[in-house]
Amino acid sequence: MACKECSERRKLARDALLRSAIGETAAHVAKGAAEMVGLKRKTATADRKKAEAKRESGAAGQKASPAETAQEKDQWMK
Repeated sequence: MACKECSERRKLARDALLRSAIGETAAHVAKGAAEMVGLKRKTATADRKKAEAKRESGAAGQKASPAETAQEKDQWMK
């Protein structure tokens, strides 16, 4: 039987894999391994809450768009 944190980390990795988020999956697997051997404090429950909040806000998977300068705006207006 796995502890609650290990089960949460496993769910996070599986959900990320099902969403085809390979980088996120790899991060959860690496964090889980570090938690299992004691190199890292177990934080899967907190990570799950942050990931859910990010997905609900619509910010997940979006890249930050660079701000346009006044010259760039003027160039498009011509």
